[in-house]
Amino acid sequence: MSINIKTAPENYSSAFTPCLYSIAGTQDSAFIDIETIESDSNTVLGVKRFAGAEEVVINTSNYLRRRLNPQPVTPASCRFVLPEGRSIRAHIRVGAIESEQKIFTAAMTKTTPYQLLSSRSAERTIRSGEDDELAFLAEEGELIAEIAMQGTTVETFTADQLTINTPRMVVFTFDTASLLAHSQEPDSVESFEISILANGTKRMVVKYRIGKAATNSVRLCWLNTSGAFDYHTFTVLHSRESRISKGRMISQSGHRTLHSAAEEHLTILCKPMAEKEMESLAELAGSPKVFICRNKSYLLADITTDKITLSSQQLTTPKVELRIAKPKNHQQF
Repeated sequence: MSINIKTAPENYSSAFTPCLYSIAGTQDSAFIDIETIESDSNTVLGVKRFAGAEEVVINTSNYLRRRLNPQPVTPASCRFVLPEGRSIRAHIRVGAIESEQKIFTAAMTKTTPYQLLSSRSAERTIRSGEDDELAFLAEEGELIAEIAMQGTTVETFTADQLTINTPRMVVFTFDTASLLAHSQEPDSVESFEISILANGTKRMVVKYRIGKAATNSVRLCWLNTSGAFDYHTFTVLHSRESRISKGRMISQSGHRTLHSAAEEHLTILCKPMAEKEMESLAELAGSPKVFICRNKSYLLADITTDKITLSSQQLTTPKVELRIAKPKNHQQF
């Protein structure tokens, strides 16, 4: 009986769930090596060796996860980006036999092409100078991002176009200032919507309302369970503290500080939200990657809040406590 690959994971599966392949016809071989390959670079991610089994099953998810490192995309304008570290194309090889190439993502569940990878509502509020992203899996063909701005008149324009030759993850990223610069009357724009078209078919629409500027605000982005990044602005910086930790000793000459570090802690608030939006915010509290958006850069943060109230009989104001992930160290003598 010849060796054959009987089953494989579905395309667009999560690398955080078992990614199982079954290989039959292996009993006549002294041993077989099953390689997990990153398809784009033809890099061997790992090898498992089996002997004497009629059929073997391997789980490749550990190999795949090691290659994932999702990061937010820094917007330079309004454009499509092919982000690195959010998905991986991979297959297995058994001798001269190779499986079909599949895409595995950083999501927690299987995703589908042109699904908006976000737990946020498709109707959002954004302020001038803020940025956001629309992430999705796309198949072969032409992508177009169209913008319609509503002010004293309706203005439409094509923000970007992209042709892709193989299925992959795509992000449309934008900053509001660059988008509004396309308007003849940017100060009059009250709202806009972004439509993503694939091969001439409209696949998704996200609507934005221009909010009032908030000078004392903090904008966060975080890795959501769909394997992309969600953004939200907390309009009130309730408190900002510097908490000092010290290593001390006492000797014959007295007390001495051996080392010290300062941690920046923030408490931020935003207006009351609907329960669905609160569920999205709950993902923020549990996300392994959270960033503070500052001046088009991203500062890694650590959420110290461990509870988000999704709903209650009284109107509640969402409150989140966090700290800058990297403390500031002082000189050591």
